[in-house]
Amino acid sequence: MERRELFRILTVTALAGAPADAQHDAHTKALPASEKAQAPRFFSAVEYKTLEQVCELLLPSDSEGPGAKEAGVAAAIDTILYYADARLKQSWRSGIAAIQMMANGKPLASIMDSLAENESTPKTEAERFFGMLKRAAVEAFGASTAGRQFFGYRGDTAIPAFTGCTHPEHLH
Repeated sequence: MERRELFRILTVTALAGAPADAQHDAHTKALPASEKAQAPRFFSAVEYKTLEQVCELLLPSDSEGPGAKEAGVAAAIDTILYYADARLKQSWRSGIAAIQMMANGKPLASIMDSLAENESTPKTEAERFFGMLKRAAVEAFGASTAGRQFFGYRGDTAIPAFTGCTHPEHLH
């Protein structure tokens, strides 16, 4: 299976099964360009840089399309957490710290395989956080303008009429 196909499946799954609460609504709105360029609102500069790097490693740009950086994934997560409750904020701060501690000054790319290896049965705080970060990154990518263009999303338009199914076997 190709990496981009996996992202398509994960995004559809994440968006289809997500709760319809106010925090999720923030996930599904595309960020304006002005928000993508702003300084972090929730994370410190160091935490934000770690978040950006991990998101870019998860969703790199390539010849097939944009990645996390172009989609403003880190900015979307940062904005959502800015408005989140204290418990969620603390879990993200602890998770980012656990990843930084695991990397111990090494490039983050060197620990990605280790984080993903135990994803189905996480044992450490960094491994538990990795699943949450990955889900948030995929949701933010799919909800971004770049992500919606990549997936060929054609919604948000008015349909003047719906004629129903046109397959001959379904016409009555």
